[in-house]
Amino acid sequence: MITFVIFTYNEEDRIERVIKNLKNYGKVLLADNNSTDKTHEIAHKYDCEIFLRKKKLRICRKPRTS
Repeated sequence: MITFVIFTYNEEDRIERVIKNLKNYGKVLLADNNSTDKTHEIAHKYDCEIFLRKKKLRICRKPRTS
């Protein structure tokens, strides 16, 4: 069995289509970065396992020096 991990943030417009397509091939896990839309509710409809991050993950990087 294949397990798909989908990283999301406010993806309610696309997530249902993605989950429907992947469910035919394996298990779907949702790693959500504190969405404020209906992403979680849509994933629950399809019995996806959901991991919620309570604080928004931010990516920082140090500029390269020459």
